[in-house]
Amino acid sequence: MNAKFHPAILLITALISCLSFLDAQETAKVSSRQQAIDDMQAIAVQFRTYQLICGTLPTESEGISALVLKPEGASDRWKQLLKLIPVDPWGRDYIYKLAPKTRFGFIISSKGVDPESSDDDIHFTE
Repeated sequence: MNAKFHPAILLITALISCLSFLDAQETAKVSSRQQAIDDMQAIAVQFRTYQLICGTLPTESEGISALVLKPEGASDRWKQLLKLIPVDPWGRDYIYKLAPKTRFGFIISSKGVDPESSDDDIHFTE
């Protein structure tokens, strides 16, 4: 059977397809951002565990790797808390900074979608 479609139906179908694609892209952005927040929360728990075990937070230069590899001079009580150094959903390292005025004394950040400091950066401070 040879079917003919009215141009308006084709236009509406094309518009719906475009809107669905744009919605899927926005959902992926939100999903990646939420994944980064979830990751940073999990990393924060490990930093608090490190602090309980070792009596102090890692230095900024030791950073997140202190959760994977024993830093030089770390407490004999140190233990490996992560198997690998985690990366954000965009493939970049999370950033660890000491911040004594925050509740737990540190901030974990991601640069977000772009590698520059901008409005899409994500910071976890609790």
